[in-house]
Amino acid sequence: MRIQSETIISILLIAGGAFLLWVARDYPGYWEGIHGPAFLPRLTLYMLIGLCILLLVQVARGKYQERQTFGRMALVGISVAVSFLYLYLVPRVHYFYATPIFLVVMMRLLDTRSWKRIIIVSGVFTAFVFIFFYKKLGVALP
Repeated sequence: MRIQSETIISILLIAGGAFLLWVARDYPGYWEGIHGPAFLPRLTLYMLIGLCILLLVQVARGKYQERQTFGRMALVGISVAVSFLYLYLVPRVHYFYATPIFLVVMMRLLDTRSWKRIIIVSGVFTAFVFIFFYKKLGVALP
């Protein structure tokens, strides 16, 4: 039986998530009725590990079929390149300009056809981050 790439990636992500949970073990989690700096990273890592375990279970039960084509692999490579370009541009252009453009490009790459939906989702997401994180929580965004 051939080991599928999803199995290898899931195991690597579980190991990486476990390592990052170990790194964040000393971060304050909760004090005086508010969540500390460890809350969101831990929540994200637990979700990542849980979803990777779910994927491993699906692969083991034979319910997941690996579908690798050159087009899918090229799409992954382009998505990674666009993500690195986004990370490069955020400190230089500003978060609120780079993020909607990044979301539009990624949604088109992932085959979202409705321009109306793309514009609404990218606008609402950027507005949510601005209102919730920047205004409400006072998080400084690049």
